[in-house]
Amino acid sequence: MYVYKDRIEFINHNRPVPPLTTKDLNEKDYFADRQYANPPIKEMFFALNLIESYGSGIRRAKEALEKNKSPKMRFLPEDTDMDYTLVTVPINNEFLKIKSTEIKDIERIAKDLTVIESQILQIIKENPKISINKLSEKISKSPTTTKRYLRNLVENQIIERENGNKKGAWIFLKK
Repeated sequence: MYVYKDRIEFINHNRPVPPLTTKDLNEKDYFADRQYANPPIKEMFFALNLIESYGSGIRRAKEALEKNKSPKMRFLPEDTDMDYTLVTVPINNEFLKIKSTEIKDIERIAKDLTVIESQILQIIKENPKISINKLSEKISKSPTTTKRYLRNLVENQIIERENGNKKGAWIFLKK
C-alpha cells in the first residue's frame, strides 16, 4: 500500500483469477462468475466469520466511495498478461481542501514556534490524548521541560487542555 497526497494505491502481485479481468473490476460491482485460487481457504475464512460474503469487498468499497462523493477507484493494468493488479483510490477533493486549510493554519502558526514546539504540535495532532510522560519521551525532553513548552503554547492560545489531565485531550484553538 502506498499513500500519496492525492491518492492511495494498493498493489497485489498477481492478476485477477480468470475469467475475472481488471476491466470487470472497473466496470462491475458483482462477480457471479468469479473463480477462487484456493477455495478451501475461502471456505475457512467464511466459516470463521472473517469475511461477510464472497467477493463483497470491492462492491462495498465502491459504494462507500460513491456515498461520500469520491472519485471512482481504478484497477490497472488493462493488459491481462501482466502479473499484478494496481488499485488507485483518489482522495476526495473536498477532503483535500479541508486538509490543505489545516496544513496552512499549522504552517502559519509554526513560523512563530521553536522546533520543539512544532514537534509537540505535530505529536498532539496525531494523538490529542497523549500524556506528558509519553510526549516527553517522543521529544526527548524531561517532563518539566515539556510542561514549559506546553505552557507557552497554551499562553499563546495555540492549544488548550480539555476535560482535565487524566482523561482529557489537547485541542487546537483558532488564532
